[in-house]
Amino acid sequence: MDMFTLKETAALLKSELRRTFPGVKFSVTSSGWAFTSINVSWLGGPPATAVQAVTARYERTTFGGAYGQDRVDTAHVLTAADGRTARPGSDVVFLQPH
Repeated sequence: MDMFTLKETAALLKSELRRTFPGVKFSVTSSGWAFTSINVSWLGGPPATAVQAVTARYERTTFGGAYGQDRVDTAHVLTAADGRTARPGSDVVFLQPH
């Protein structure tokens, strides 16, 4: 299956956060090369657990064990506004509520 780029994945996530939590300003940034991540921060608004319920499917991998040595690919598939479907381009999403 195809994979969205990290930039596309971050843009899809930001759009979904805006739709799910109208009026809350989210900062969504991405970084990485071999290991990719998206960082989501916001002030006030929903609790981290509610945001995590949205962001979880934007992670391509899950980690278990000490220091994340057990890396497992997820089966998450995203759909873009133009109808394209692909796997997320981010390994993990970090949440930073303020």
